[in-house]
Amino acid sequence: MRGSGTVYLRGGSWWARWTVAGKVYRESTGCTVEADAVQYLRRRREETASHAIGGTVTLQDMKTVLKTNYEINELKSVQRVMEACDALIAYFGAKRAVSDLSAKHIEDYVAARMRRYARGTVRVEMAYLHRGFTLLLRQGLIDRIPAFPVLRPSPAREGFLEENQFEAILRFLQPYYRPLFRFLYLTGWRVAEARGLKWVQVDRTQRIIRLEAAQVKTGEGRVLPYGSMRELRELLETQWQWAQAIYMLHDRIPEYVFCQPNSKAIGRPYVKAWHRAATKAGYPQRLVHDLRRTAVRRMERAGVQRSVAMKITGHKTESVYRRYAITCLKDIDEGMARIDTFRQNEARSESTGSSGACT
Repeated sequence: MRGSGTVYLRGGSWWARWTVAGKVYRESTGCTVEADAVQYLRRRREETASHAIGGTVTLQDMKTVLKTNYEINELKSVQRVMEACDALIAYFGAKRAVSDLSAKHIEDYVAARMRRYARGTVRVEMAYLHRGFTLLLRQGLIDRIPAFPVLRPSPAREGFLEENQFEAILRFLQPYYRPLFRFLYLTGWRVAEARGLKWVQVDRTQRIIRLEAAQVKTGEGRVLPYGSMRELRELLETQWQWAQAIYMLHDRIPEYVFCQPNSKAIGRPYVKAWHRAATKAGYPQRLVHDLRRTAVRRMERAGVQRSVAMKITGHKTESVYRRYAITCLKDIDEGMARIDTFRQNEARSESTGSSGACT
């Protein structure tokens, strides 16, 4: 076929000639049979085409393409994507050609990651990296995407904390971490939302917190009146006094509601701090995210309407909210007790009715 190259005799053996990206290739096939030479030509043409298109595109290039795409689309997960790319680069090397990665390479990488991280974490990373390959393919920088292993979703987590467990963990935390975790325990907010909360968003006179759309995962801002909740009201007032104390030391009010003694926002080490405290308290399996599930369960128990509870916690859909509305054995036992009481009352009513009929 036109453009597929040609084979020709030269001396006693067949030679192959083909063109890829404007470059002409000629080499001996080492074959004495024309059909074998044609097969050689096809294989070599595919190899050079793959190298010409993707051979110079490295994993570092893919990271750059991903970062640009996420920043253009103003996606909030850009930092997490960069971390996924860094993990891939650390495993294969920044100069590794993207076109060299096969399905076997990807599977080996996934197996290595799953020995250290949860299935859900690895699934998210694979989604980011697949997007990187897709972007390179759209731009014509590579000619194929290797097969990615299909990882089934992990079962929904069901952890939550009882009051005594939470208080025990708090005792082992540094003082400046405690208000943040108590705020999460009371409101069910996402950690990023609470960490990014600034004093300019807190109206201490009207006792209202305004969360901007840019700070929220769902992209929808929300308002939280807190005056009617004594614990939350006292917590924010205590934090304001803390901010005043920092002002006396650094001559400026901290920007963030929950901050370190140096007035800077609380950083990622909060995860390790929580894990250490939970381990010392005897609850090593309890996660920071369990605070969100705990808050939702409390709202369910208190009889708060789901539409209202979703406004407080920031859940966008009821299906997602229901995943957090965990029912524990204590809830089930209380439910069984209510059924038993109802049945006893029902039986007494029937007995009374029957006696009346006999009389």
